[in-house]
Parts: sequence; C-alpha cells; structure tokens
Amino acid sequence: GRNMERLYQRIADEGHSIGMHSTNHVYATVYASEEAFLEDTKKIRDFIYLVTGQESNIYRFPGGSSNRVSQVDMHVFGNALQNEGIKYYDWNISSQDASVIKPSSAEIVRNVTKRLASYDEAIILFHDAQSKDTTVAALPAIIEYILGMENTVLLPITSDTKPVQHMTVE
Repeated sequence: GRNMERLYQRIADEGHSIGMHSTNHVYATVYASEEAFLEDTKKIRDFIYLVTGQESNIYRFPGGSSNRVSQVDMHVFGNALQNEGIKYYDWNISSQDASVIKPSSAEIVRNVTKRLASYDEAIILFHDAQSKDTTVAALPAIIEYILGMENTVLLPITSDTKPVQHMTVE
C-alpha cells in the first residue's frame, strides 16, 4: 500500500540500494517457468521504478540461487536475469534467522559475528518480516561489531559490488 511506497521512497532518498526479491515469494509461482519468472521480475522492477524513479538491477532469488525447491534449473533464471542486465546476489554469511526454531537475538549476533573475519567482503542474509523481532534486536550489536573491526565499512550492494553467487552462469 501507500505506506510501503513511502518506505521505498525513503530508502531510495537516503541513498540505499533497492534490490528485487520477487513480488510474492511463492516458489511454485516465481519458479514456474522462465516466462513466469521474467514476468514477476518485470512487475517488481516496474513497481520500484514507478515509486522511486530508480531502476533496480540487483536481485536475490527467493531461497537463493542454490535452492532445492525450483523444478526448473536455476541456471535458466540466472541467465534470464543476466540477459536483462540484472546481477543476482547470494550470501556468504547467514544470520540463520529463518530457521524453524526462532533464534534469539544473541544467537543471531553470534551466527553473524563468528564468521565475519573469514571474509574480505561479506554479504549477510537477514530476513525482514513482522515476526523477525529478534533480527531487528540483533542489528545494533552486529553493526557495532562490524564498525569496531579494523579497516571495515558497511556498504550497500550496488552493481559495482562483486557478487557472492552460489551458482554461476555463463
């Protein structure tokens, strides 16, 4: 609704990147076929442009490019995005905030911070939903931890960001 549109506009106005992640996150619909996937991607891309005036060229697959739910080979969708000039990004650190048993904020902090030193560039998987209050509670401690590391900066993903990809496309 209107509140979501205002939120997207604020995100763009404050200089953050807006990536695409499907319109509905229903695997059977999003991954039904290349045509269905591209139709969904166009729908979310057009919506972001309409609301913010910015064209998104960043995507994260529902379930990641390594998901085991799609009946269609994920390379089909990876290639389709590439043909549209869209880069997809997976993650190299998971907060594990989507596990069946809801983790505490302390567990989320641990899941992220214990792996940060392993990477020169980390892309962290978090989920944003009404029920993710422990994720929201964990963010200040994670951000402080990252800012306390030597030679470390928090950056938005842009088309210049080297992608972390679980699956590669030619």
